[in-house]
Amino acid sequence: FLLQISKKGRNFDVENICRKIEDNIALRENISLKEVTKILWAITGFRSLYFNLFEKFTNIIEKESKNADSWDLSMILWSFSRISSPRAESIIKSLESQCLDKISEFSITEFLYVLRAYSENLFGTKTLHFEFFTKIKGNIIDFSLQELAIVMHCLNCLSELYKELSLFQQLTIKIIQRIEYLKTSLKIVE
Repeated sequence: FLLQISKKGRNFDVENICRKIEDNIALRENISLKEVTKILWAITGFRSLYFNLFEKFTNIIEKESKNADSWDLSMILWSFSRISSPRAESIIKSLESQCLDKISEFSITEFLYVLRAYSENLFGTKTLHFEFFTKIKGNIIDFSLQELAIVMHCLNCLSELYKELSLFQQLTIKIIQRIEYLKTSLKIVE
């Protein structure tokens, strides 16, 4: 059901779905952080959460976030970065130290969710941003063309903060070189 929602979200009645999820949760005594993050993953495309569902999830995340694995953390950050709310912003900011602790554990996909969550909203400290730059630099050959486009978008979001920084400029040049290499490789394959 959640996979269907995530793929066809615009064709569903968002408010009705959120109410059904909320009703289902109300029938249960406990809901795990993993279940919350799976639901968040599925409904983030709606760009908004039904208020009561958001409140319920926020309460669970505040209590359980210390137990979040890298996927859970990336989904919480990604989903909450899409919600315009002081409480959502507070959650994102409160998870920064966990993000720093787990940055080496993030898969490329998880990392991109986290990178977008912080960069598109200009959240995070310079320490976190430098860890992002380091991870990008260390994994540049592992990124696909689409992933590099996401990285460039995120760097562009942060560019006003770091345009004078030589590391930032070097990263941008390396990414452009990698994109050119991948484009050339694609032409050879054709």
